[in-house]
Amino acid sequence: MKWAFITRTDPGQAAKNYTLSFGEHEGGLQLVGIDAKTASATVRVDGSETVIVRLLAGTNHPPKPTQRTYPSLAQKPLARPR
Repeated sequence: MKWAFITRTDPGQAAKNYTLSFGEHEGGLQLVGIDAKTASATVRVDGSETVIVRLLAGTNHPPKPTQRTYPSLAQKPLARPR
């Protein structure tokens, strides 16, 4: 199943988030197409205007973890109190 997570921001209003699958409509948005190859979705806004939005991730698979490197945690000898 393909779906898109879309944030709608209208002037003067708080942003609203929607998770839409193909053909589904909510909050004035309707998902009319998804192209995973170009990581884009076609969305109909308020029943008339159609826009193409770029998706941040072209898949619903979780991102692969990145390899982290940590500086050496070698301990220094403790100073003796005088």
